[in-house]
Amino acid sequence: MQRSTVLFLLLGCTVAALVGWTLFSDAGGEVVPPGGGGPVAPDDGGASQPGEGPAPFAGAVPADAPRVRVRVTSLERFVAPPPEPDLAVRVDGVALPARIIAGVGAGFDVTLARRGVALLAIEHDGGELLRQLALDPTSPTPARVGARIVVRGRVNDGRQRPVRGARVWFGELHADGSERSFVVDDEGAFEADVPAGDGVPFVVRATGYASKWRAISVGPDVQPLDEVLQPATTVYLQVAARAVEIERARAFVVPLSSGVSSGLSQWPFFAQLLADGYPVDGSGRVAIEDLPQHGEVGVVVRHPLAPLMAPEVVELSEQPARALVRMSFASRTHQGGVVDDAGAPIAGASLWARVPGQRLDGPRSQRLLPPYLDLRGACAARAGADGRFSIGLPDAEDAQLAVRARGFAGRNVPWSSEMDAELVLPVWRGGDASLRVQPPVAGAVWRVDSNLGGGVDLPCAADEACVLALPYCGRFDVQLRVEVAGAEPVVREVTGLLVTGPVELTTDGG
Repeated sequence: MQRSTVLFLLLGCTVAALVGWTLFSDAGGEVVPPGGGGPVAPDDGGASQPGEGPAPFAGAVPADAPRVRVRVTSLERFVAPPPEPDLAVRVDGVALPARIIAGVGAGFDVTLARRGVALLAIEHDGGELLRQLALDPTSPTPARVGARIVVRGRVNDGRQRPVRGARVWFGELHADGSERSFVVDDEGAFEADVPAGDGVPFVVRATGYASKWRAISVGPDVQPLDEVLQPATTVYLQVAARAVEIERARAFVVPLSSGVSSGLSQWPFFAQLLADGYPVDGSGRVAIEDLPQHGEVGVVVRHPLAPLMAPEVVELSEQPARALVRMSFASRTHQGGVVDDAGAPIAGASLWARVPGQRLDGPRSQRLLPPYLDLRGACAARAGADGRFSIGLPDAEDAQLAVRARGFAGRNVPWSSEMDAELVLPVWRGGDASLRVQPPVAGAVWRVDSNLGGGVDLPCAADEACVLALPYCGRFDVQLRVEVAGAEPVVREVTGLLVTGPVELTTDGG
């Protein structure tokens, strides 16, 4: 009989965990999945089930039936990308692509099990709409986007005088990410066409005045929107650090745990998302010019080569405030690239150099803040258009790189001086993590035995595949031994198999 040949074809990949499944080595010992970070779990926190496979075979199996022995060893566990439920719909019920960018559920390594306020970015008319949404996992209600409605209003100062040059913005972004805003006339009046819906951010800005925002409902009966602006104060920051690409630093304003003043409660913290904070110039200086004149805020400075430090507290008043923000650069750095499993660069991939246990599950603050401004001691970087990055590393011996990108499996890679120059993130394709083993001989009943699930021995119908569920998505070594009567066994090894969904293992021959 002709010797069987084995062809391994990686089709794609997807899902999270089969809770309670255990991998065993050939010697019978347990294979403990390595790597830091939390467990990979599906959105509902329960065990995910593999896709539909053939019904169990109940017929007789000859003693000399062909047999395929599958041995799997776990090398690494991947992290599922953020869940993407139906968060927004048109009024006719058609779902609109949307993602959470601030508040509860923002960032990576998150679930939607927490209740709270979130800010959505909804794809609409070639651009995006920002909408505030109250998330309730027990009763999900998507944001509804309707037809455009004309909204009118007026912007005055505290003495009821028109604020000429003021701009109003309703959370709409052009395709290039710029704001679609409206300028008031000499009387302080404006007129804007706004897609209908609830949770529409109404943001008002003007030079010399504190920025304000509130969430409104836009519908056929929307009333005129009148807003009163108060004078602003300016905070001048000086970053105290040795000049190592200091212009890569970004400053962010954050609320303090002690609370915020009434003026700060109306300040649009979330707007810092659009420009990734405030840019720092080559001399380490930055000016923040639209804050209210009363209250206390925190200021943090993020730099890819410096661990994030605690906020610098700034007292606001009518007079400009000056603050010195100290920043210490990491003693070691890593340069590399992020690519997908086809070798193409992943532009904009996010990286954190952290110690295991530091969580990436989004902000704890009640405010709509950009995520991860509280990840103390970690360095944060973003890959460029070519996938390249440089990042500082904590001094801890167990430091790791957490690498994430939307639509890709996340990885927590222990740092070492021999780390690969390119970090591979496999595409997340939306299936179940499983091995689909094809029969080795046409027209014959056959068997599969595997070390998955504590050990299984399955009879299989002729010409039907056998589906073996993996416990989670990750990187595995797989050994496949094909035994056919009258022929020498054929053994093939696949090392470092990247699995984020079904993998086809096909056997050919007589």
